Amino acid sequence: MNKPKYIRILEHLHYGDNIRIGGAFMILDTTAEGLNKAEADVIKMYDDRNAHDGGFIKTAEKYYRRVAIVDADTLEVLRLIYPKNENIKQY
Repeated sequence: MNKPKYIRILEHLHYGDNIRIGGAFMILDTTAEGLNKAEADVIKMYDDRNAHDGGFIKTAEKYYRRVAIVDADTLEVLRLIYPKNENIKQY
């Protein structure tokens, strides 16, 4: 297990080319497995909040160009959640 890391969720919106960045939260496991868990938690959160609108995928297709987990300090993309793009390196 690596040292803890603070991450944020970045949302790149369809309208106005705006970007929203959420508050920082800590993950204890920064390995690929830890990022997989963080990604699953983010998707579950979107599913819970947007169940009325069809869940994460339907909401993402409707409102976002991309959703990503980013480093809280540098805003480096650690994991692209939506859309899944095989050409982008996943840590």
